[in-house]
Amino acid sequence: MAQEEIGQTAEDLKSAAGETAEVYREKAEQVWDEAKDRGRTIKKGAEQYIRENPTKAVFTALGIGFVLGLITFRN
Repeated sequence: MAQEEIGQTAEDLKSAAGETAEVYREKAEQVWDEAKDRGRTIKKGAEQYIRENPTKAVFTALGIGFVLGLITFRN
């Protein structure tokens, strides 16, 4: 292959890699935005549940803390 052909092939590969990277960057942004939306939805649901059931929420949090404490001290 001639030097010019090698240079052109390298440029073509560079261009293709850039296009592929852009596609994946856009997909990653879309997935990130969807994850943030799901997180907000979960947070709103949790806040609503806590407002409607404060006693259950406190006892649930205490129970989870107790279990995590047992797991931590056993190891």
